[in-house]
Amino acid sequence: MTYYNSEAQLPTLISKIKSNSPELVEIDLGYAQWLTESHLSQLMEALKKSTVVKKVNLTGTNLVKSMKDVAEMLRSNEVIQSLGLAFCDLEDENCVQLVEVLKNRKNLIKIDTMGNMLSESMTNKLETASSTPGSGNSVLNTSVSLQIIPPQSTKVLHKTNSSIDASSPASFSQNSRSFTTGALSPTSKDKTSPRENLKNLKKSELLKRLIELENLALQQQKTIDEIKTDKKTKSLLSKKKK
Repeated sequence: MTYYNSEAQLPTLISKIKSNSPELVEIDLGYAQWLTESHLSQLMEALKKSTVVKKVNLTGTNLVKSMKDVAEMLRSNEVIQSLGLAFCDLEDENCVQLVEVLKNRKNLIKIDTMGNMLSESMTNKLETASSTPGSGNSVLNTSVSLQIIPPQSTKVLHKTNSSIDASSPASFSQNSRSFTTGALSPTSKDKTSPRENLKNLKKSELLKRLIELENLALQQQKTIDEIKTDKKTKSLLSKKKK
């Protein structure tokens, strides 16, 4: 899988999608902040007719104004099995069309919507849409698998039909569909978006790393100074002996 990290690579990516390049099974555009609404529109349009790409990761990108294009792409594309939409600042209104598309969408195994500001109601609608009688998943198998990761929790709930087993592992088989969801509604105390939280986390991790590098540089400089001092001492002793 190739990670596309600049706008300059977009024409090449779109060209490969349109030509159904056999090696382009997965597309990773996670946290590609350079992606604009126009870029995403071009990308979704190309993916509509793709018969090769099975996994698309758009985690951490700005999809607020592009979810209509994403939904229309899924309506046309029957091949994509996994779609990463985590930490995209999505709210309920951005996912209305996605719910409608999922009712008849075949072969889609996983959608990751964790870290978005979706209400419990919208999360339930997404899950219900994925298990409606008209969806491709219900035709393939009578059991519907849903994964729910609640906000601020690492526990995975594995649901098969009406039974829930909190200890069951995640299942991504061809005969199951999974959702990784997060209903992160801002409270009166914390209205920071998931993306801002992620940026703050990155800043703290970066600062920590910079401090570590600075300490390492100081230790190296100290070692160099000690070596120089040792060489000078040896040189002076050598001169005295002469």
